[in-house]
Amino acid sequence: MERTPITAADQKPVVYQQDTPGVPGAAENGDMFGQSISIGNVDGDKYADVLVGAPGEAVGTHKLAGTAVLLRGSATGLTTAKAAGYTQDTAGVPGAVETGDQFGAAVHLADLNKDGKAETVVGAPTENSDGCVWVARGSSSGPVANGSANICGKSAGITVHGVKGYFGAAFASPHVEL
Repeated sequence: MERTPITAADQKPVVYQQDTPGVPGAAENGDMFGQSISIGNVDGDKYADVLVGAPGEAVGTHKLAGTAVLLRGSATGLTTAKAAGYTQDTAGVPGAVETGDQFGAAVHLADLNKDGKAETVVGAPTENSDGCVWVARGSSSGPVANGSANICGKSAGITVHGVKGYFGAAFASPHVEL
């Protein structure tokens, strides 16, 4: 039996936003949900997962604190089942949530240790005076916040005077391996 290929015209787009059932958070003006986006396989199940940054998300009373939301891939496509949101207020994420950090301004999924599960990398470019990057290793259940690392501009050797360093403002993402 010959299979008919699916073309772009056959596909029905699906829009995900913070008011989509199952997506953590609530849509508010200025959240910037989708400012950054990355595709990878965080749990080794062979399905593409999507990490979405929303650096304008308020966390409690902290405006522009930011969040990163992970949507899971499945045999039927992207789903909100087991969707998870990460902020600097999430247990195991180093640092503390503060106004203006913009956690999620840049996001990246990459299998850094080549174990078949992408690490979750999130930039907070206005964290403190130099910016920081959060890295959580991948596992069969998804990103592991406990034991994750926070690397900041100063600790990476970046010296700035009188301006913010914006370390973690952007990541390169040349290709996706699933």
